[in-house]
Amino acid sequence: IFTGAVSFNVIEDNESLLKTVTKEYTMKDDLIINPYNDYEIEYVKVDNDNIKVEYFINKYLEINDSIEDNIITSWVNCENPLKLVREIINNINAKKIILIDDTIEKVIVYTNQSNIDKLKENRTNHLEELDKKNEERNDYEKRISELEKQNDELQLKIFDLQEQLDN
Repeated sequence: IFTGAVSFNVIEDNESLLKTVTKEYTMKDDLIINPYNDYEIEYVKVDNDNIKVEYFINKYLEINDSIEDNIITSWVNCENPLKLVREIINNINAKKIILIDDTIEKVIVYTNQSNIDKLKENRTNHLEELDKKNEERNDYEKRISELEKQNDELQLKIFDLQEQLDN
């Protein structure tokens, strides 16, 4: 098994495994593109009032998106798992191991300069707002922890006083 496994060719060249999926969105003043993902968004200035977004994803996957509260959220999934399993088996038979990850590798946004500025500003503001909320939540969690500790100490004191009263 070990000797056979060594002869497998591991293909990590991500560029050959990527495909491009293009989506178009209508620009709104408070529109935000994927504020929660780790990938960088590249902006390209074109003469277009709408927003054209190119997603670079693994060729075995499909992209899905939703717009809720003017936030465009995109994710990938496998629409046809049977086809993916067949492809994996074919690659194993050909002594190839292809790494398939379920992330969006790159995003390019095509729109005019004013939209680019607005999208960047919206994203920055939203991320700052999220940071504030996370900081606030952490402060509340810290305060709750302190109060729980104080409550435990008071419960022990009550228990000790009750024991003294019983004696």
